[in-house]
Amino acid sequence: MNLIRLKNGFLLINSLVARELLGKQIDDEVTVNTPNGIITYWILEINYQGIEL
Repeated sequence: MNLIRLKNGFLLINSLVARELLGKQIDDEVTVNTPNGIITYWILEINYQGIEL
């Protein structure tokens, strides 16, 4: 499983980062335990755009 996969600028829902982001809100801190160490993110904005397949 990929830690993070970006395709056309979108984060894929099956990535570890995306799964940690589910249910979070603006100003939440998200910590992701990766093979390369722990990464902490702050959620500054939430934006959803549907994509055409």
